[in-house]
Amino acid sequence: MTASVLRAWAVFAAITFLPMYLVTQGYDLMTASIIMTLMLLSGVAGQIIGGQISDRIGRKEFMIFGLAGAVPFFYLFFASSGIIAIITLLIFGFFLWSTFAVAVAISHELLPQNVGLASGMMLGLAIGFGGLGVAVNGIIADQYSLAAALGTIPVPIIAALLLMTVLPYPWKSLKRRFAGRII
Repeated sequence: MTASVLRAWAVFAAITFLPMYLVTQGYDLMTASIIMTLMLLSGVAGQIIGGQISDRIGRKEFMIFGLAGAVPFFYLFFASSGIIAIITLLIFGFFLWSTFAVAVAISHELLPQNVGLASGMMLGLAIGFGGLGVAVNGIIADQYSLAAALGTIPVPIIAALLLMTVLPYPWKSLKRRFAGRII
């Protein structure tokens, strides 16, 4: 649950502050909005593809892969400009959002007798509390700068990644590797 709160925080901070950042980088508001829409659409594609991949390689494995994949592309976005920056932003959105549906699936598997509760926790509580985290980015933006607030977005992603590694959920890849062996 905490990993999903942290991921939601990063998602909503990106949605909240990236349009303003794009405008400060010289994009008009309409173009910034189109870029954000494309980022969200790439996130939808990420959820569909991420769900399929997690079915094959494992949910926990994919969550770690998706969260880890988002961070470098976020920083590449800031280190580049023009079309390269836009492409890296779309890839960031793809990776970060790809973990959303997989997290819901994990919650259903962890609470199979309480799927409604699991859904409520992941779709209600995690997203709600994650949205509250955006206030922290707002304070950073007010006290320091918009770039500083954006620069902290990978922090909750990395924290979520670390929490996923210790989540009491099975590693599918390890189960396959040691299947049939007595340990």
